[in-house]
Amino acid sequence: MSETNNLAGVDFDNLKSVRSSSAKLKTFTVVGEELNEKQRKAGYYLQINIGDNIDGIFNGMSTDNRGDFPSTEVSILGMDGAEIIVKANTSLKMQLADISVGSPIRLVFKGTSKLTKGPGKNKIVKNWDVLA
Repeated sequence: MSETNNLAGVDFDNLKSVRSSSAKLKTFTVVGEELNEKQRKAGYYLQINIGDNIDGIFNGMSTDNRGDFPSTEVSILGMDGAEIIVKANTSLKMQLADISVGSPIRLVFKGTSKLTKGPGKNKIVKNWDVLA
């Protein structure tokens, strides 16, 4: 009976979701493209369109060496507790360079553009605004 008395002052409406620390959830972003059937079935891909935001806590950047060409991945702890992974281009990496790990950020996808000069001329790049 004394245990139920301890629950009298608990505000159950404000309790937060608890996730197992052994189950590391990741959501991989597909930016500026439609999800393919395999990605849709997998359920852990997030389609990002022009104007979409990614809000969360900046967890830093890491290098993905799994493919033929290493790529930089941005890690964001999302509002639902899942880790959101965004493939970063040079512009996004430069915008995030001075942001401290643990800072709240918002990434806004602004669309794609074609580079008109330099070594990457005619390459299509993804444009982001970073708010911190």
